[in-house]
Parts: sequence; structure tokens; C-alpha cells
Amino acid sequence: MGSSTKIGPVLVGTCPEPPTTFERSHPRTHIVILVAREISITDEIRIDASCDVVWAVIVDPAMQPIVDPRLNLVDQWGEPGVPGSGYLLSFVEPQREATFRPGGRTHSTSTASYRVQIRCEVVESIRPSTLILETWVGRRLKAREHGEFIVDGQATVLRWTIVQWPAFGLRRITEKLCRRNLPIQLSAVRREASQRD
Repeated sequence: MGSSTKIGPVLVGTCPEPPTTFERSHPRTHIVILVAREISITDEIRIDASCDVVWAVIVDPAMQPIVDPRLNLVDQWGEPGVPGSGYLLSFVEPQREATFRPGGRTHSTSTASYRVQIRCEVVESIRPSTLILETWVGRRLKAREHGEFIVDGQATVLRWTIVQWPAFGLRRITEKLCRRNLPIQLSAVRREASQRD
């Protein structure tokens, strides 16, 4: 049974109830990941391009590495934007280094780079006004994204909502990253759509 998520005056479709745990079996280990309550982030941007152009940019799998340079397109299937279509991305988090000086001493620390594959699928679409995507990492539903394409004269208002179910203990950092990254991604869509129109 699904539940509806309402953000202000915007109704964000029907979201499936996320699992409260995610299990992964291995011959020597058995891992259980607890899932925290959902996070919903909504942002919008006005783009000087028609809804059709903005739609074409959003559903184009080749746009993903442009929107987020950490992503690489691995595979795609189906006609873009049609329910059942989708694409497979490789996400690479680069190694980072930090320096800090506790008690007057200088210490350096670094985080190792890691790679994960992300599967994105279109679950609902009404061209060119509504698009709903699901993002999976392995067997875990990571996020559901809802896009609304609103005509504003010769321009388009793109309203985008991301609903995520972070692992237990990662809610705060997940929300912070989502709030930071969503405006950046929408700006990249505006830049690309403005060039195409």
C-alpha cells in the first residue's frame, strides 16, 4: 500500500512504502541496513526554453554526466522518457584529502575513492508535463524523483522533487547533500536546455 507525500501545495504522486530494512546475504556475512524515515526536497527553476526542449534534456541519459560529472553512463534501454525505459550509471566519489591542526600539530587524512552502480527507471510519464523516476542501488530503492514541467509563456518552470530513504544514521548528511546538489543539477539542465532552444 503506497502513501502520498505532500510538500506545500504540491502533491508528489504516490510513493511506495520503503523497506524498513535491507538485507544482503554473503557466504560469510549477513548484513542488515536499517532505513530511516523519508526525506523530501523540492526546488524549481525557470528555464527560457519550451517544455518539449526541457523534457528532451531531462530524459536524455547522455545528459547525466553533464549534470553531475561524477556519473558515467554505462548502459540504457527503451525509448527515453517512456515508462519501462531507463539507464545504468556508474557513480565515482573521488578521493578527498583534509588537513587539520589539533593542539598545534598538523595531521592529514584522506578518504578512499569508491564506485557504485545506480539504476534509474521511468515509472510514469505524461509528456511533456510529468515525469517520475525511481533510482535503485542494488536491490535497495534509493530515491523517487518527480518532475513537473509548467508552461510560463515562452519559458518553462521545472519543479523537481526528490524523495529519499537514507540508511539509518545518515539522514542529516543525506538531506544536506540533496539540498546542495539539487539546485546545481537544475542549473545544469537550464544551461543545456537554453543552448538547445
